[in-house]
Amino acid sequence: MPLFISHGTNDDLIPISESRALNTRLAGKPSFCYHEMEGGHHDSPLSDPRMLSWLEEQVMIPRYPGPCCDGGVQEAG
Repeated sequence: MPLFISHGTNDDLIPISESRALNTRLAGKPSFCYHEMEGGHHDSPLSDPRMLSWLEEQVMIPRYPGPCCDGGVQEAG
């Protein structure tokens, strides 16, 4: 499942250490993207322009019909 995490380094609600810990665990996984917004606060990632570009890339992944538990479409690769 694709996952994008963007975290402001000055977030006063959720410590940046939480996202850094996730990044350590998930680094190298396919479709995982992590960014820190230097000086950003809690809501800063909502305006991260990289998020939309990344999301567009995820939507453009080639798909093929395959066996899925819900009978849906399975991602290639």
